[in-house]
Amino acid sequence: MDRALWKQHLEFADRHVAVAERIVAAQKQILAELQRDGHATELADRILKAYEEVLELHIEDRERLKKELATADATHGRLG
Repeated sequence: MDRALWKQHLEFADRHVAVAERIVAAQKQILAELQRDGHATELADRILKAYEEVLELHIEDRERLKKELATADATHGRLG
């Protein structure tokens, strides 16, 4: 894959991480409000855990892309 395409994939991964972080933060807020108001929180907690898993997958993907780009740069004599 050419370097420009690797960089584009990395930019997408960065955006996915940022969006997932916002979603996790919003869900934590919802969970806190439910707890504060004495509502059941089981479903909200399960949703939060699912969002956190998705966030972790996005982070892992971003890190993989960073390593692949660094390897591609090293192979082609570029500094990253």
